[in-house]
Amino acid sequence: MAAPWFADRRLGVVVLCLAAACANPIDDSTITKHDFAGTSGDLAGADLTGADLTGTTDDMPGVGDMSRIGWTDKTFTTTSTLWSVWGDGTTVWAVGDAGVLVKSMGGAAFAADPATKPNTTTALYSIFGVGSGPPGSPLLAAGAGGAIWSYSTTPAPNGAWSAVAGTGTQNFSFVWVAPDGQAFAVGPANVAKKQNGATWDNIAGLDATAFGLWGVKTASGYTVYACGASGKIWKYTGTNFVAENTSVSTALYGIYGFGENDIYAVGDVGVLLHSTGSGAWAKQTVPVTTSLNAVGGASSDEVYAVGDNGVVLHKYDASSTTWTREVLASPTENRNLVGVWANTAQVWVTGFNGAILTK
Repeated sequence: MAAPWFADRRLGVVVLCLAAACANPIDDSTITKHDFAGTSGDLAGADLTGADLTGTTDDMPGVGDMSRIGWTDKTFTTTSTLWSVWGDGTTVWAVGDAGVLVKSMGGAAFAADPATKPNTTTALYSIFGVGSGPPGSPLLAAGAGGAIWSYSTTPAPNGAWSAVAGTGTQNFSFVWVAPDGQAFAVGPANVAKKQNGATWDNIAGLDATAFGLWGVKTASGYTVYACGASGKIWKYTGTNFVAENTSVSTALYGIYGFGENDIYAVGDVGVLLHSTGSGAWAKQTVPVTTSLNAVGGASSDEVYAVGDNGVVLHKYDASSTTWTREVLASPTENRNLVGVWANTAQVWVTGFNGAILTK
C-alpha cells in the first residue's frame, strides 16, 4: 500500500465495528485502505453522449465553467473520514465514519443533519440519490452492517431518515440509485444486491471485493458497473455481473460515467481507465502515482478524479486522454480525498479528517 496510514485505517474500521455492534464485521483479511471509498454524482443515469460540449482545448473550462477559478475549504469539524458526497442542486449531504451525516443548504456552512436517524453510530460509506426523497426518487445512504437509510422530506422542516428493511447484515461500500428509483448496492466479500420491492436480491458474478458502483437507466433496463480489488470491473447484464478486461491488477476504488459509452474508473498508483462500452478499458495519462479514490463530473467535458495527499485531477475536454492536477485553495491541503460530486454549478470533494472542498 502506498500510504503509511493503512494500518491505522484497518484498526479504525475494526474498532468502529465493535463500537457500533456491527452484525457482520468486515473480515480483517479483506480490508484495504480504501475499502469504503466511493463515487457519487447527481447525473448518473443521464446519457450525455452527443451533447454539444466538445471543442474546447485541454485544461480550458468548458461552457458554463468559467466561474470555477479556485477551491474553497468548507471542512466540517470532525476527525472522521467523509467517504461520500452528493447533492440535489440546493442541498449537499456528506456521510462518514461513526455515523457522521452532515449537510449544507444553499451554500451555507456544513452542519449535522437535523433530520432524525435510525441511530447515530453506524458508519456510512456512500450517499446517492436522484431527488430530495421518496416516493419514486429516493436519497439513500449505505454503510456498515447492512445499513441502508432512505430520506424523506416529511416531516417538515427537516425530514427524517428511516432504515430500509431486507438489506441483510453485510457491509455496503456503495449504493447507486437510478432515475426511476431502482437501487443497487455493493460491498466487501463479493456483496451485490438489487432492490426488489421490499426485499434486496443477491446478484451473482462478483469474484472480488467491490468498492465502487455506477449505472445508467436504459430503454431495456439498467447498465450497471462495479469495480474492486485486483483490477476488477464487472458489468451488470440484467441478471448477473460479468467481468470485463481491464489489463490491470491494482485495486480500483471508484467508477463513474456519462452514459453507456463513456465510463471512467480509478484506483491504486494513479491508475485511471476509460471505456467506450466495448468491454475493454484503456489507461489515460495522469501526472501522479498516488492512489486515486473517486471519479465524477458534471459532463463528459468536465470530469474530476481525487486521491491521496490532496490530489485533484481534471479533464475539461471529452476527447482528451490527459489529466491535469489542480491547485487547491490551501497549499497545506494534503489530506486523502475519497469522494467527489459535481453538477453544472458546483464541484464538491470530501476526505479524511472532515475534508470538504468546493468550487
